[in-house]
Amino acid sequence: MKTLSSYLTTIFLVLLLAPVLAEGLSTTISSVNGGRFPLINTHLKIFCKEPIALTKENFTLYEEGELVKEFVVTIDKPKQYYVLTIDRSSSIKEDMPAVKQAVYEFLKSIGPEVSIGVISFASDVQQPNWCR
Repeated sequence: MKTLSSYLTTIFLVLLLAPVLAEGLSTTISSVNGGRFPLINTHLKIFCKEPIALTKENFTLYEEGELVKEFVVTIDKPKQYYVLTIDRSSSIKEDMPAVKQAVYEFLKSIGPEVSIGVISFASDVQQPNWCR
């Protein structure tokens, strides 16, 4: 029976070779957790110039040189952050209703999974207030 150590060694070797084998992609291993052995969870970040939709078919897993046919790939949706910078100085006092309307329309257009911060300024700057 294989040990946790041999599984983790295999995973590390496969993941470390990934940047070499995948042109235009780079990877970062955030964590490997063997606490639920034989299930091994690996958190891997993949970076590329253009967005791509990854699926299980994009991955090939080998264990001691043998192709592993049954494995699960779970892909997390990346977290999005926006910071709105709003001028609240007297110079735009007349345009403030339009600014508020634009912010309202923007907030309606984005999904609930997006975090929003607001920085407003006039003669001072207010630090970000995280709305969600």
